[in-house]
Amino acid sequence: MKIRFLLMIMVLSVIRVTAQSAEIGLRVVDVQRMDTAFEEINYRTAVISPNAEMIAWSDRDAVCLYTFTTDVSECSPLPPDLRLSNNIKLEWSPDNGWLVFTEDAFRNAHESDIWLFNVLGKSFLNRTEDRLYGGFISNGDQAALLDYEPIWNPVTGDLYFIRTIYDRSASTSISQSGLYRIAADALFFPIIEPELVLDLTGRILNEPFPVYPSPLHGLEGAAAISPNGTHLALLVRPNERRNAAQGVWVIDLQSGEITQLINQERDFANIGLPAYVSDTTSSGAEFLRLTTLSWANTGTGLVITLSNDFSSTDITEMAYYVDVATSDVTPIVDFSGIQDVADFIARTRDDGFPSRYDMPSAPILVKGIGGFMQPSQDIFLAFNFDPINQQSGVSAVILPPSGEEPVRLTDLVGEPLLMDFPTVGENETVIRALMFGYLVTLERG
Repeated sequence: MKIRFLLMIMVLSVIRVTAQSAEIGLRVVDVQRMDTAFEEINYRTAVISPNAEMIAWSDRDAVCLYTFTTDVSECSPLPPDLRLSNNIKLEWSPDNGWLVFTEDAFRNAHESDIWLFNVLGKSFLNRTEDRLYGGFISNGDQAALLDYEPIWNPVTGDLYFIRTIYDRSASTSISQSGLYRIAADALFFPIIEPELVLDLTGRILNEPFPVYPSPLHGLEGAAAISPNGTHLALLVRPNERRNAAQGVWVIDLQSGEITQLINQERDFANIGLPAYVSDTTSSGAEFLRLTTLSWANTGTGLVITLSNDFSSTDITEMAYYVDVATSDVTPIVDFSGIQDVADFIARTRDDGFPSRYDMPSAPILVKGIGGFMQPSQDIFLAFNFDPINQQSGVSAVILPPSGEEPVRLTDLVGEPLLMDFPTVGENETVIRALMFGYLVTLERG
């Protein structure tokens, strides 16, 4: 503990908590680099528990837990028939009692099942065992049940997931896909088969995988259930980027009705993009790809992120707030006043940072606290980075955005570390967030 205390002092010496923090009701009390403060943790796959009391992570041969109160890590070896790649996300259950994950069907073509890890009992269960292992493409003519994108219902504790039947003997232009559910009281009883909630075959896209996990992570991933547990929002990203189905769809979990809330090309058309980008593109859909989403403000809004790795526009990330009732779209950070790329990358602002510093990376949401007759307003947190001056920081925007610049919560000297899954948890005393290899501890007030 003495070593960790000294490391904490060293890290705090390179951060600066800004005076603006009070404006947003959050203040940063600590920032720690994961590779120095928590050397035993594989920070690339690390995720914070909802109650902010544990960190879970995976290696190729184990799932591990670190507990803050005891400062102890414990690893549980994986079952012999299970191997995990480095980009598999562990998803905490809302009650902090379970972790759910799958093999990697999309990058490594592994036949994927829904796996559960009991946090208290340290036990594993293949909840959708189909006795198929390894690469599903090499299984000959045997159809593979690919289970992926697990989603917890925050109210009922039920576990939803997408299943695609990959059959090489059938046409690959369309596969049978569906949304399935495992009831909370049946999680550890494999004799009870998952329930088909909605057949998605041909409902959205005539493609083998109408929904798939995001290669870039943040918020709640590619699909999330509303805070009241009644609706599922999901990203649809066809192979053809200009496909009209590309956007955000919402499923009513009670009626099974599915509707398109957002058409990316139409509803995000150049909103918030710099003028020099809007002048040369029709919508931004040419280079921005939907990446993650999350419900916000008790379900009245959605936050959507988009990313771009292959364009010379210098816009690599954008984030939008969508009013669910009206489908109105507002950029969380508005760059439309920037006329040319030189203004975007130059340090011409009063705060000494270039405008590109405000591009929101590794976004997470901190739940708001509404007052008397006041609606809850969530807070959008993002990691910022200036590659020219090697300066990093964390900024915040109250949702829905009002057009104001992000509030600087803290600045720190250092580069982002390779980390796949930004996550956040909160208890009665602290908020802990994992962002680009840093553990950021915040308090309200």
